[in-house]
Amino acid sequence: MVKAPTVKKTSSANPAPASAKKTQPTEAAPATPKVKRTKPASTTVEPVSKSKAKPKVAVATEKPIEERWGKDLTASGWTAIPNALFVYSQDLGIDSLDIVIILHLAKFWWRKGNDPHPSKKTLAKMIGVDARTIQRRIAILESKHYIERTARKSVAHGGNTSNSYSFTGLIKAAKPYAKQLLEAREEKAAEIAPSSSRKPATKSAR
Repeated sequence: MVKAPTVKKTSSANPAPASAKKTQPTEAAPATPKVKRTKPASTTVEPVSKSKAKPKVAVATEKPIEERWGKDLTASGWTAIPNALFVYSQDLGIDSLDIVIILHLAKFWWRKGNDPHPSKKTLAKMIGVDARTIQRRIAILESKHYIERTARKSVAHGGNTSNSYSFTGLIKAAKPYAKQLLEAREEKAAEIAPSSSRKPATKSAR
């Protein structure tokens, strides 16, 4: 008996070729790098607080003073006085005691718009004279319009307290002498400049 060959059943639809069933792998698009978003820089400038602000003029001025007088003396406080008051004191008609009084008054002049107001007793104690002498000398300086006194009232009890003293007149009187010092300095600088710019003569080669 002959065994009939078995016939594999196939679907009526034509089978897709093997190559058609397998899809070609597509190249993956390169991953977009993640960009960290940063906040745009602010264009507004924040005001500098007073505590962080550096006093430019004070720092620039204290350094040379510290180099000459030392750190301790400079840190304890210093007073700025224009040289014109010393150089032309005779022309201004002020003597050594007047200069000392002006110097001690300036010690209490901490900033513009806040006139110094030490008591005559305080000035007398620091200078080594009696309060009456201070009173007379300040009256003379006031008569020359170098100092202007202003009466002050005590906030606590409403009575009179120490006077304040303005140097407006003295500054005005000393300004012409300050200009003379500046002119003399400029003339001296002009005389030194040509000589310092000259090159030393070189010996010619033989």
